[in-house]
Amino acid sequence: MPAKKKPAYTLRKATGQARVRIDGKDHYLGPYGSEESRDRYDELITTWLHRREFSAVLLTIDELVLLYLDFAGEYYFKGEKQTSEVHDIRAALRPLISICGRVRVREFGPLKLKAVREAMVAKGWARGTVNAQVRRIRRMFRWGVENEHVPAQILTGLAAVAGLRQGKTAAKDRPRVKPVDERTVDATLPHLPVVVRDMVRLQLLTGMRPAEVCQLRPLAGIAATMISLSRGTCRTGPSIRHSMETARSQHNLVRLMTMRPAWRSKVTARLSWPAILAT
Repeated sequence: MPAKKKPAYTLRKATGQARVRIDGKDHYLGPYGSEESRDRYDELITTWLHRREFSAVLLTIDELVLLYLDFAGEYYFKGEKQTSEVHDIRAALRPLISICGRVRVREFGPLKLKAVREAMVAKGWARGTVNAQVRRIRRMFRWGVENEHVPAQILTGLAAVAGLRQGKTAAKDRPRVKPVDERTVDATLPHLPVVVRDMVRLQLLTGMRPAEVCQLRPLAGIAATMISLSRGTCRTGPSIRHSMETARSQHNLVRLMTMRPAWRSKVTARLSWPAILAT
């Protein structure tokens, strides 16, 4: 696809020539600053704009998907590993390609998006999954608008499509995942390594999420422990308010884990490493 920004009129210092680079190719226009070079520049830019508009008009859903997958494959990385979001995006786009792959992007609107959604429902996907996958499709069109592959009014139309509501659709809701019976947990604990055993006990006593337990580090004499999910570290402060303000200033996604002294004593009594949370 053509570049997003308008190619600039520049000077080639070695020769004193005016130059413009279009789609990776240099065009020399004549002496820099001359009327001749300006006229030639305007002519090339006009041709470039017409070609770009023509490409946008002819772009199909299939072609937009290929462009977006190239972007997603490079964007959704954590460390050096591609995240599962790329797999989810591909799954969301398959029904879209199957139904509307050859449709021009400028012809895709709310009714076609709803047809794709109905195809997802027909596959037996749960209501929450369908809504999430439709949001991924919309996100692709938002990216297309941002990069001038998609007219802005297309995204406006797609944004008007409301999500499926409970009891108002044939899509079923997944049954709520219930907690494991504590007797099953107790029967499993003796078979776990000591560290994992204590992690499970800590979750039972505090309601921590698995990721929060994994990110916990040994701290002593702390009134409140703040688990920073974005950096994988723990930060502490003399008060919850101070900790919250620090987190906001550093743009961290945080969750405060507070524990009264009485509860800390109960926790330490159940763990193999009580010094970690001792007062």
